[in-house]
Amino acid sequence: NSCYVFSATAALEAHNSIVNDVSKPVSEQEIIDCSRENDGCTGGQPYLVYDYIIKNGLSYDNSYPYIAREGTCKARSLSNSLNRFTGLKGYIFPKPGMLNLLKALQYGPVSVVMYASQEFKYYYDGIYEGKGCAGDETPNHSAVVYGYNLNAPKPYLLLKNGWGADWGEDGHFKVAIGRLSNDNTGHCYIAKTKYNVLPVMR
Repeated sequence: NSCYVFSATAALEAHNSIVNDVSKPVSEQEIIDCSRENDGCTGGQPYLVYDYIIKNGLSYDNSYPYIAREGTCKARSLSNSLNRFTGLKGYIFPKPGMLNLLKALQYGPVSVVMYASQEFKYYYDGIYEGKGCAGDETPNHSAVVYGYNLNAPKPYLLLKNGWGADWGEDGHFKVAIGRLSNDNTGHCYIAKTKYNVLPVMR
């Protein structure tokens, strides 16, 4: 359940590359070990990841690598290191609705909170609009939206997941956009939650 970390850092790294021309992976492990606002390997929110980074900075992955389990926080011993990201200025919550999500994407990738059904977990390829993404299900997963195609016969969003390259289309997936309106919250509620978040660089 550390998807929230990978969604937040993927969007952050993309914006750092766009704004500052720096492509360097940051440490998911530090967030899991050190962010008290989140719950380590049992869940959290991308915007709370950004709150931690704004306050503390964040190690790069090469100095605080991912170990796929919660450990003791080592951030204090690395706090004086030059190998630390401090470029996050703030963040923006796009308003709910598909059109608002597409507008936010003009500035770069967006970390989204969505509902991942059992069927979604077995997604292989193509444009997803499957079962389990309607009704009143509570959002339980996070990914990053980085693009869209409105010219396809069935317009879709492009997203990166955090489940590894063996899942979906090399770790990525497509979700049908549907109606171009803000009363459309998208399949899997991708455009519904008020906690979708866009990082803002210095």
